[in-house]
Amino acid sequence: MKISFDPVQVFESYSKKKISKEEALSLLVTILEKSENSNFRINSLRIIGKINYKNEQIFKILETSLISDEIQEIRALSSEIILNQYIHEGLDTLKWAIMNEKSTQVLSHFKFIFNKKSKPYSILKKALNLRIKTIASNFEINIDEVQFLLDLGIQLSTDTLIKINYDQITYISQGNFTCVINNNHITEVSLTYYPKIPNSIGNLKHLETLYLSCNNFYELPLEFLNLINLKSLDLSWNEFKEIPDEINNLHSLEEFNISNNFLTDVPEWISTLEKLNYLNMGGNNIKAIPNSIESSKKIKFLYY
Repeated sequence: MKISFDPVQVFESYSKKKISKEEALSLLVTILEKSENSNFRINSLRIIGKINYKNEQIFKILETSLISDEIQEIRALSSEIILNQYIHEGLDTLKWAIMNEKSTQVLSHFKFIFNKKSKPYSILKKALNLRIKTIASNFEINIDEVQFLLDLGIQLSTDTLIKINYDQITYISQGNFTCVINNNHITEVSLTYYPKIPNSIGNLKHLETLYLSCNNFYELPLEFLNLINLKSLDLSWNEFKEIPDEINNLHSLEEFNISNNFLTDVPEWISTLEKLNYLNMGGNNIKAIPNSIESSKKIKFLYY
């Protein structure tokens, strides 16, 4: 159904008191239920949450959206509003969503419940912990590493798994994300054209190889300090203006590629990375490098 008004206009009219709260919500619900424009429907849901007006009709619409809407962002927003405004009425529906939702984007909206202490949230925590254990079992990874997959927004179907019979190696490949699972741990990750690096990457304590080439990254999350077993890191074709300080803690690093960024100088501490033998800084604006790096006998391959 074509809708001639958009939710932003509805909210502006409500904010200027041209229409009542009830009239605004009625229009927003109409957009949510009948519009063919997915952006209109998503924005309507955001505004419904912002207005924060509780009634049974809105709850039923949110409940239906969470259970059956085809658009995962609408399901995610519906879960968020129910969690914040209808926790008691929506407890059973939320439990169902936690146990059956296929989208990690939706499941990620439940993360904050671990900081809540009231009884309804405790019930949901148990359900979420059980679901995380199930995901860990299905993907054959350590339970602490599940959050990284959730934060990336991958689909939870095991159809994306490619199993190799030798050495217990499994591959996950979805869109611009690929990873290798070896002996129940994520040991290799490749991310391309992602908006940001999830902080949960710090949970990958057994990660050895990380390809982050061809993104728009200009900084690393502090949790990068936890990647103590990382041996190979590719940050080429990003937007780094300096080599991130977090690299200084990666004492297992053997290969480091930060070519084709916007570097102008190189920190002295690079030479203190005991195992580094390959360093590619080509395609930057570096005029000179510290003598300790250029004269290093450990670095066998140096490009700048």
